Amino acid sequence: MSELTTPAELLRALRRFGLEDDRLDAIVARRFGAAPAEFKAMDHILATGGLTPGQLGDRLALSSGAVTALVDRLERLGWVKRVPHPTDRRSVIVSKASPKLSAGEAIYESFAEALAREASKMSPKERAACARFLEAAADIAAERATELRDSGPAPTVSPGRDSPPTPAA
Repeated sequence: MSELTTPAELLRALRRFGLEDDRLDAIVARRFGAAPAEFKAMDHILATGGLTPGQLGDRLALSSGAVTALVDRLERLGWVKRVPHPTDRRSVIVSKASPKLSAGEAIYESFAEALAREASKMSPKERAACARFLEAAADIAAERATELRDSGPAPTVSPGRDSPPTPAA
């Protein structure tokens, strides 16, 4: 990218990072015999320190039954534990099972270190601009997710005979 990056180039770079990050998650998940959804759940749990099953379901757009099955799988893997909620006796908090760094976290730690090295090559002003953009992008994504969640399920329409094939077809 040039010194004068266009908004479209910035958005393409953000999209590419998101796709490559998803690819990394899928490869690491496969290495540990887990599904990418389990790694996404752990991302949310680690980022927050713990979530109720309802909060986790909201973040991953899963039904309560699907969240229960997901948390059960994470418990069997030894990654999470259910602890009583500190203020709601009817609920639990799903949190990391062990304070030790897991093998999966070690992979991500080296990834974070490589990203930190790249960030250190930027000027403080560049890092501030980048952080502002990424925070704004995260806020916009969160707002859009909430709007879509609150508007009900997506309409489903069967494709007609003259409909174009899906990109994966």
